[in-house]
Amino acid sequence: MTPVSATDPEVTYTLTTIVAHETVKPIMKKAVFFAILGLVLIVLILGGGKALQIRDLISAGASMQPPPTTVSSEIAQRAEWEQTLRAVGATEAAQGVLITADISGRIAAINFEAGQEVEAGAILIEQEVSSELTQLQAAEADESLARSNLDRVNRLFQQKLISRAEYDSARAAFQSASARTETVRASLDKKQIVAPFSGRLGLRQVDLGQSITAGTPIVSLQAADPMLINFSLPQYNMQFLSAGLGVRVTSDAVPDTVFEGRITAINTEIDPATRTVSIQATLANPNGLILPGMFASVDVILPETEPVVMIPVTAVSYASFGDSVFVIEPAPTDDSDASDDASNDASDDAETANTEAADADSNETNTTETTEGDAQALIARQQFVQLGESRGDYVAVTAGLKEGERVASAGVFKLRNGASVALNEDTKPEISLTPVVDNK
Repeated sequence: MTPVSATDPEVTYTLTTIVAHETVKPIMKKAVFFAILGLVLIVLILGGGKALQIRDLISAGASMQPPPTTVSSEIAQRAEWEQTLRAVGATEAAQGVLITADISGRIAAINFEAGQEVEAGAILIEQEVSSELTQLQAAEADESLARSNLDRVNRLFQQKLISRAEYDSARAAFQSASARTETVRASLDKKQIVAPFSGRLGLRQVDLGQSITAGTPIVSLQAADPMLINFSLPQYNMQFLSAGLGVRVTSDAVPDTVFEGRITAINTEIDPATRTVSIQATLANPNGLILPGMFASVDVILPETEPVVMIPVTAVSYASFGDSVFVIEPAPTDDSDASDDASNDASDDAETANTEAADADSNETNTTETTEGDAQALIARQQFVQLGESRGDYVAVTAGLKEGERVASAGVFKLRNGASVALNEDTKPEISLTPVVDNK
C-alpha cells in the first residue's frame, strides 16, 4: 500500500473543503434565526395594528346610535260595533211567472216588446179566433131558440096546458144552450193571453204566426219591486233571529250599492241534511237594479252592539308565534334613571325631597322635549296582542292593548323592539270601516 503525503493536491483540496463547511454552518444558522425572528416581529406588528383597529371600530359601534325610523301612527280607539250574522243568498221576485198558452192556436198578434213594463190585464198575445167566432154565433142562435121555447112552454105551463116534465125539459135545454155559449166565450177569452199582474217582461219566446199548444212558454213576467232574498243560517243562530230584523244586501253585480231590507219570514223547520234554517227577507228595489236569481251577500243586523278597541289592520305584525303591534311611547332618559337611583339610595328626608323635586323637573323637561321633538324622544315597544273581528281597514283588539295608546300604523316592517322612531303623519294612508275599492 502506497503512503499518502500531506503535500498531495487531492488531500489538500479535501481538507480545505471540510474546513469551509465547518466554518459556513454556524453562519447559516444565525441567518435563519434572524429571518424567523424578523417574520415573527412583522406578524406581531401587523396583528397588533389590526387589533387596535378592531377595538376602535367596536368602541365606535357601541357608542353610535342608528337614526330614528320614520313611521305613521294611530290612536287605539274605542267603538261600538254592531253585531251581524253573515250569509249568502239568492234573490227572487215578489211575484214572478212564466206565461204560457192555455189552449192550442196560431198567434195572430204580439202586443209587447222584450223587457217592456206592462200593467195587470194588458193583452200580450192574440190567437186566431175565426173558428171560435163561428161557434159562438151558432151557440148564441141555439141559446136564443132555447130561450124562446122556454118562454112558450112557461106560458103553457102557467095555463096548466102542459105537464111539469115538459117545462123542466125546456128549461134544461135553455140552460144547456146558455152553457155552450159561455164555453165558446171562455175559449175566446183564453185566445187572448194577458198579464196577470204588473211587472217587467223578459225575452219573447214565440213568433208571429207560430202555432202553439197548451203549456207553450211565451214570456217571463217578473214584479221586481219589492224583491225577496232567500238565505240560510246555522240552527244555533235561531236564538238571535226574529221577523223584522234589518238586513243589508250587497252584490258584485251592483258594486258600491247597499240595499236595505227586513226579515219577513223564517221557515218553521230545520233542514235535516244541512241543519240550517231558511230565511226570507224583503227589500226595496225601486230602480230594478237587482234581478231575480242573483247571488248576493246578506248581513243580518242584530239589535245589540259590542264595545271594542280598534286599530288599523296595517298596524299588526302577523307571525306564527303571535301577532304584535308596536306601541309608540317616550324614550327613557339617563337623567331620569340617575334620579331614580338617587332617590332609592337617599337616607334622609331632605335629600329625598330634593330628589323628588329634581325628578318632577326632569319629567316636565322630558315631556316638553317629547312634545317639541318626537323624532328624538320616542321609541317603539313591541306588544303582543289578541285580535278579534276585522271590519274594513280596522281590526278589533281583545287583549294586550288599551284605549288611547298610540301604535305605529305604517312602516311597521322596519321596526324592532326598542327602536327609536320619528312620526310623519303626512304619509298616513286613509282608513275607513267601509272602504270602497276602486278597480278602475
